[in-house]
Amino acid sequence: PRCHIIAPFHPDNRAGVLKQYMSEKMLITHHLWTALQKRGLSKTNKHLARFAREEDGVVTAMALFFVLMMCLVGGIGVDLMRNEMERTNVQATLDRAVLAASDMEQVMSPEGVVRDYFAKAGLTEFLNGGSVSVTDNMNTREVTAIARGTTKNMFMSVLGRTTLPIYGRSTAAEGVSNIEVSLVVDISGSMGGRKIEEMRTAASEFVDIVLDPSQAETVTVSLVPYNGKVNAGSLVNDYYTFSDQRLAANCVRFSATQFNMVGLQNNEHPERLARFDKNTGGWANSIQDPHCQTSDFGAILPWSNDPTELKTHINTLQAGGWTAIDLGMKWASILLDPTSQDELSAMATDGHVEPRFVGRPSNYYTPASTDPHTMKVVVLMTDGANTNQYDLKQEFKSGASDLFLALDPNGTIPAGENRYSVYDAGLDQYYWVEDRTWNALPKGADGDPDFIAQGLVSRVTNIDLFGTYPVQHIVQAFYSDPEYLGVAGALRASEIGNAAELTAQQTIGDANLKDICDVAKGAGVVVFAVAFEAPPGGQQALQQCASSTAHYFNAAGTELSTAFASIARQISALKLTQ
Repeated sequence: PRCHIIAPFHPDNRAGVLKQYMSEKMLITHHLWTALQKRGLSKTNKHLARFAREEDGVVTAMALFFVLMMCLVGGIGVDLMRNEMERTNVQATLDRAVLAASDMEQVMSPEGVVRDYFAKAGLTEFLNGGSVSVTDNMNTREVTAIARGTTKNMFMSVLGRTTLPIYGRSTAAEGVSNIEVSLVVDISGSMGGRKIEEMRTAASEFVDIVLDPSQAETVTVSLVPYNGKVNAGSLVNDYYTFSDQRLAANCVRFSATQFNMVGLQNNEHPERLARFDKNTGGWANSIQDPHCQTSDFGAILPWSNDPTELKTHINTLQAGGWTAIDLGMKWASILLDPTSQDELSAMATDGHVEPRFVGRPSNYYTPASTDPHTMKVVVLMTDGANTNQYDLKQEFKSGASDLFLALDPNGTIPAGENRYSVYDAGLDQYYWVEDRTWNALPKGADGDPDFIAQGLVSRVTNIDLFGTYPVQHIVQAFYSDPEYLGVAGALRASEIGNAAELTAQQTIGDANLKDICDVAKGAGVVVFAVAFEAPPGGQQALQQCASSTAHYFNAAGTELSTAFASIARQISALKLTQ
């Protein structure tokens, strides 16, 4: 602003005028500065008042407290995490160390091995606070190691806790004094071609691993091939008691009660299957496809520790027939059960089993057991699912048939069907097959009933009849002649044609398999199961049978060898017990 100073002027009063001028100018300047100050302070006060009213970004004391607490909790978590990482490292080192130390071929002392492991891991201070103990027996070694120590805290020390403890314990045993294995392999018809070759290779490699020379003296392997039945074979047949020794076949069936027990009780024997051929058709006059062989083809090979013997038998196996996984598993369990000790002992006495294995199958492990290192294992494989199982109907497994046979004068049985007569009880007459005539006496009696008493005419038993001719041949050769085939003859032909009965199918087989697997696992048997390109039904049945998901393998092609080798190594490996 402009200010005009009006004052009297006189030339002689210049100084006074100037003094007055300066004084008034300073006064004006003072008033102006004061006005400006007031105006600026007013704006400042407004800004301060507005700032005081603002709540954005306000940090209260409570918020600051929670921030500090979060930092402290996070710090505690860091301390705990560091402690757990170190504890895990100590435990892993313990496990590796005791496994190596329990190896009976280890040249260093067991304690020296454990301490060396900890030294190389930089964890010596933890073992110095612990201990190493070793128990050596003739065929076993057990090593137990305990580690103790602490980790320093970075954050929890604020609370007065400067360290956290670490404790680890591990026990391993090389207990190969008693390993019993049942290897159960599928030889059903679906295993033909490539599959049977893959199985032979895988099973042979399995035998080589579990019967490694360092363990062959302490391991027994029982080979159990199966299809729609299990051929016990002549060796097992000679030492086990079946329900009917007059039948020629060496296959048996088990009751539902027997599937709920691991072994065979002395007062309840399995029922032997009849020898018969229900598949061969036409006029073939000899059994070509027996439901159960009288030979040792595909037979059980029990309690062997000879790799050559086992592999030779494996390489003879061929594919054919239905699938009865439950029967394979049942026999595998029998050969691991202590109720078979008498049979093994008798075989050893006769030179079929190594004498040092007398006393096996060992008793199942209990906390009070004197042999805690017994290991019983079943390796069960299939490429299918449970299907049909057959036997002759009970009426044809015993008793006399309708047929009479005229013997040669020297008492021998002649060849061919021309010496047979078929007896019709309703007519009380004999139909001579070759002559196609009805007669009062069987052919060969020549009008003299005493020929039967003298043994020159023999009534054929059902077992001999069905064990000699295929079912369809019996119908066509003896019951289909129009001269004979009336209403009664047609009915009898139908009965003979349906002499075989279905004793089990998938539902029953799966139920039986679950029962025997459950009781075996409950007794302490370890069950490995391998589904080899199997359908869903077979996979499910084996998954239920296996001891755990880790004991179940689903394999295809060459993976079967990989699965068998993995199982064999697990069986042979040192066993971490704690």
